[in-house]
Amino acid sequence: MSNRLRLLLIDDDTQFAHDFALLSQSIFVIDHAVSGEEGVERLAREEPDAVLLDLRMGTGWDGLQTLRRIREQSTDLPVVMVTDYAGVETAVEAMKLGAVHYTSKKPHMEALHEVIQRELQQVTLKRLYLEESGKRYGQLMGESPVMRRLYGRIHRLAAASSSVLLYGESGTGKELVAHEIHARSSRAHKPFISVDSGAISPGLFESELFGHERGAFTGAMSRHRGRIEMAGEGTLFLDEIANLPLEAQAKLLRVLEERLFYRVGGEEPIPLQARVIIATHCKLEEEVRAGRFRQDLYYRLAGIQVDVPPLRSRRGDIGLIAGYFLQKMRCENYSHITGFSGAALQKLAAYRWPGNVRELRNTVEQSMIYAAGPLIDEHDIQLHPVAMQSGNFFTDLLQKPYDQAKTELLGRFKADYVRALMERNQGNVSRAARVSGIARSSLHRMLTELD
Repeated sequence: MSNRLRLLLIDDDTQFAHDFALLSQSIFVIDHAVSGEEGVERLAREEPDAVLLDLRMGTGWDGLQTLRRIREQSTDLPVVMVTDYAGVETAVEAMKLGAVHYTSKKPHMEALHEVIQRELQQVTLKRLYLEESGKRYGQLMGESPVMRRLYGRIHRLAAASSSVLLYGESGTGKELVAHEIHARSSRAHKPFISVDSGAISPGLFESELFGHERGAFTGAMSRHRGRIEMAGEGTLFLDEIANLPLEAQAKLLRVLEERLFYRVGGEEPIPLQARVIIATHCKLEEEVRAGRFRQDLYYRLAGIQVDVPPLRSRRGDIGLIAGYFLQKMRCENYSHITGFSGAALQKLAAYRWPGNVRELRNTVEQSMIYAAGPLIDEHDIQLHPVAMQSGNFFTDLLQKPYDQAKTELLGRFKADYVRALMERNQGNVSRAARVSGIARSSLHRMLTELD
């Protein structure tokens, strides 16, 4: 199958069309229309990758008139103006109407090919952005096996009313998961109230969560509804629950068990009607062993636990997510950056992303600033040096419990080994299994687990 780009050349100069087709036959397939009217008619029934449009034609529409008609049919199709009359005013007008490039009738073929390839990548990113914006799982992105499993759990949990504990590293999108569970539930039309447990000072926890009556304490000038009451029959999301002091944990446990609470200074019980979703980046069982988290509250919360995967466990999604962020920021900031080079995408995929999706978003934003354009190259991407040094990974492990450190070390070794094995064998599973001594079925299972 040919990898050549299909171009529609709209030009009344048949000699130029013939010469251009001969010069460019290794990289372009040329369809020729001799007038603007014929070219626009062809666009209605054919799908070229790009259009080369002459500025001046002998009869009928000129290039600018034709460009207006093309843009009425397609806002995305790359259109390159070719002319022997490259005046500044006409160039500006052509760009305003949506031309992506303006060149002489003696174009450098490789440069023209690069321009069109770049514009096609921009169109692809724009379509990806639009597709992902209306994605079935809201702002959660990715088609890796771990994400598909997460979508399945969200779907099932949305139909229930039980409390849910979301575990995941910082930046993985735990609040997005909570939003999706809420949005797909029968409570979707009710409030979603988010509380950052670590941002509330211990002395104000009760007032913030339960509310207070007028005169309950100095400065309480009027009745105040707490977050639980504001949530009503909706969803209460308590983020970073491990940051709650022990006294506050005891009060939260009582509310979850009795399904009742009192405003500070109040005597009338108020029913807890909201669904409670709780999130943490800490291993709560370790916090229990360390005496920082109540064991009874842990058992009350740990019934339904959902693990939100880190970005490094779904490397196949990194390019997709980075492309989405790039296109979103391009639309917001009118940036000239159109995509990533192959080396840049490889650099993104190889990084461990300790800050997960949040860090990836910030990295894309910074790279757009550094890049001279039109593509973000590997040199434009500034990654955190600590996360790029394997020695720090092992130093990190030495601070963790033995079983957890061993599990993470073996997981890292397996992921790195299998990735290097498949790269050495150009993705051939049978050959990789043979040279490594791993059973083919076992290697298939590893590849599925590691995405």
